[in-house]
Parts: sequence; C-alpha cells; structure tokens
Amino acid sequence: MSTLELENIKHPDNSGNNIELAADGSVGNLNLSSNMGIGTNSPLSSPAGAFAWANPIATIEGSRPTLYLNGSGSLATIRMWPSGTDGSSTSIDDFHINAIATSGSTPGSLSFAAQGGAIGSGLSINSNNIVTTPDQPGFWVRLNGDQTGYNPGYYNHSVIYNYKQFDVGNNVDTTTGLFTAPVDGVYIFFASAYSQANTFNQAWFTVNGGRGLGSDFVKGTADSFVNCSISFKLSANDTVGYHPYGSGSNVTIKANENHTWFRGHLIG
Repeated sequence: MSTLELENIKHPDNSGNNIELAADGSVGNLNLSSNMGIGTNSPLSSPAGAFAWANPIATIEGSRPTLYLNGSGSLATIRMWPSGTDGSSTSIDDFHINAIATSGSTPGSLSFAAQGGAIGSGLSINSNNIVTTPDQPGFWVRLNGDQTGYNPGYYNHSVIYNYKQFDVGNNVDTTTGLFTAPVDGVYIFFASAYSQANTFNQAWFTVNGGRGLGSDFVKGTADSFVNCSISFKLSANDTVGYHPYGSGSNVTIKANENHTWFRGHLIG
C-alpha cells in the first residue's frame, strides 16, 4: 500500500511544524514532535480558550465508556456549557444530563459516587426528579428504660438515649446518648425529655461536653416535660447531647417513646 507523508505543513501565520485545525476562530494544534496512532497518547495541544480543560482522555473501562478529564491543577474538574468555549456566551438557560435506560421501558436514575463509594448510595436523581441521599447521616434514638440518678444541675450531664429507631452511619453512642458528627457541616437537632417530677425549667444541647452556644430553651416555670431544637455548624468528631436543666440532684428521666427522644440529621 502507499503512504501519504505530511512534512513541514505550516499555517502561514505560524512558524512551527504543526498541523493546525481551525473551527469558528479557535485553533487546535497536532504537534508532530511525538508519535500518533491508535493506542498511543495523542499529542493534542491547544491554546488558551480552545478547550475548557487540559489533556482530555477518553477510554473504555470494562463494558462502560468512561471519560477521564485530567486537569492541570490539584483538583479534577469537569466543566460543561450549553454553548461557547468559555462559558461567557450561552443561548439556553440550562444544561441537561439524562440517565437513559439501555433496554426496556423503565427509565434510569442518575447517581453520583466518589471513589470507594457504592453506586446508588450517594446523591441520586430518579425519573420523577426526586433527589435522594441514602447515606446522609441522620438518627432517631429514644430512652428504653428509665434513667435514674440524673443531675439536672450539672451542665455536662446528658440524657442517655439508649435505643435506636434508626441511625444512618451509626453515629450515636447508646452508652452515652451522644451523637458524633462524622463530617464537617451544618446539622439540625430535636430533643425531648420527660420526668414525673416538676423539675425542668430550662434545657440546652451540649457540644463537646459544654453548653451549646445559643441553644437555651427557657420554660420559666418548673415542669415535667421539656423539648427544644437547634442547628449547629459542627466539625468532624464534635459530639452533641441534650441536657434538661432544673432543680434536684437525683432525677429520674422516664422512658416514654413519645416524650423522651433525640433526633437529628446533616443538612449539608
């Protein structure tokens, strides 16, 4: 067979020995200083603005097509724009990514997972546009059996919620009743406690064993029942508990599933 050889083909405005491809004013260069061919790294280069990323590489991983985008910085970034090359000019308002079923009539879901995470356990969007995060930390615990010897005057005493209705991520210690934040973020909490004695006139959440800033709930008069809610910005490994405050030193917290409970979840 015959071979077509290209040698020293230059753009009139470029002194380099490159083959230049132009479209809509953007120029991409095929640098001939390296080998080109199927199975090799393509020596594709481009000036600023011609592509939104550096060194895009498409490959096949197993039976699924995978697109690898290798950024030049320390973070990998995928950028997509409806039109234009730098995102500055668009003709439509949004960009659609659809998960399309390959067979049958059942629509697919769009799922996201980081390396090491199970597919479907991260953020997922189904065909009804319902967004779910199955592994998002959240819990509901309650008291199973009366807690005796509670001292409402000690600031760092917490109700020991020892029975789990659910605990996504296993972040509540039922021996202490404390929730431990698994990641940095904003969390919301709700808690309640009940005693047969008219003991409680105040309550707050504890953070790392101390009084949580801005979490006081004041009833004004002593009562047997107190509840409140709060949101906190926590760091990973911060602990949160619930402290009903009042008089007495040997109070019994009653195991009432409707009155003595602790709930919360990560907002984001």
